[in-house]
Amino acid sequence: MVMQTVSRLLFVCLLVIGSVIPSFAQNDGIKTATRLGGPNRFYGTVRNRAALQRMMRNQRAGRGITTVLQSTGLSSLEGQIKQILTDADPARLSEVDVPIGTVISWMALRKNGRADVVRNIRWGGRRPFKAFQFTIDDMNRYYTFVVPQDCGNLALVSDEPSREKARLDAEREARERADRERAEAAARAAKERADAEAARAAKEKADAEAREKARLAAEQAERDRQAAEAARLAAEEKARADAAAAKLAKEKIDWFVAPFVGKERRFRDGADDAVGAAALGSTVCSPLIGGKIGPDIRLTPNVRFAPAVGAAFNTKESGNTALFAEAEIRRELTKGFVGAGVGVWDINHSDWVSPNLLLDFGILMKEYSNTNKLYFTGEGRLFMNQMDDVANNYQFWGGLRYIFR
Repeated sequence: MVMQTVSRLLFVCLLVIGSVIPSFAQNDGIKTATRLGGPNRFYGTVRNRAALQRMMRNQRAGRGITTVLQSTGLSSLEGQIKQILTDADPARLSEVDVPIGTVISWMALRKNGRADVVRNIRWGGRRPFKAFQFTIDDMNRYYTFVVPQDCGNLALVSDEPSREKARLDAEREARERADRERAEAAARAAKERADAEAARAAKEKADAEAREKARLAAEQAERDRQAAEAARLAAEEKARADAAAAKLAKEKIDWFVAPFVGKERRFRDGADDAVGAAALGSTVCSPLIGGKIGPDIRLTPNVRFAPAVGAAFNTKESGNTALFAEAEIRRELTKGFVGAGVGVWDINHSDWVSPNLLLDFGILMKEYSNTNKLYFTGEGRLFMNQMDDVANNYQFWGGLRYIFR
């Protein structure tokens, strides 16, 4: 009888003890939780947001959260966690069903009335449990927290690298990539512009060189043309000169005729002594009309020998009309000639015949197509037997000379 009573008491104690021990089972270092709540719950049930806010107003719960965060190394998040739970703002705090099999990094509970945590928990209950969920990103880690509605046990479901930092890093990398791409595009565009400018400059240089080459070629062609033209003209000139020389060689003798008007001033011995000075004055200076004719012999292309005969009719004293013969050497100029020679004057009067010196000149008036030439000419003579009285013994006249060629 006593033994039965003891057995019953022992069975009741075991049941009581089982109700206060947390419902976890160990498996490969991860504890499996099958139910929530009980004497180890952190606060109690929080079925709605108002209940959650009441929990945050509970000083014991607040101190417990501080202790839990200190023990897990997350004190830096304390202010944000308490603010989110206190505000219970749906924008930050959502209601979720935590599915069976979810592994929780740590969960707050109480051991012997003191706040503590249990780590590495897998939810193995018969159904998902309802909870409030929120996340915090401190730019280092991204934390996901839940508060089960059955017990108020703050729990860290997971932490991973900061999503915000990853997003910002991705945006930064995207910006940097975009900047690089823009820089590369700008560099490519600049290179294309530089290449295009270089190509344009090269083309302009090539065009300029081609134009310069063409100009030099044209100038050379013009010089060649001018040289050819000069050679042609020189050849023509040489041909003309050769033809003229040939003609001169073939036809050395031309003929000329020359009429003149002038005067003679000369003292003739044997004048009438009875009349004295009057007779002298009437015979010293006499008007003349005359001319001469003769061959025009080429000695060189520019030097001519021209012997001639002529007559000088004395219009004052016809008896003093003189015949003469002379020879001259004449040099032809571009537009005329000059010459000198000797002769015999008054060969028809034995008493008055006199050798004489001749100076003459000619100015070309016209050259005909047959090469005949017409000159205006002037001649002067000094009588060599009266050189002691040159002032009263000389002769000159002017006229025309026509050369037949």
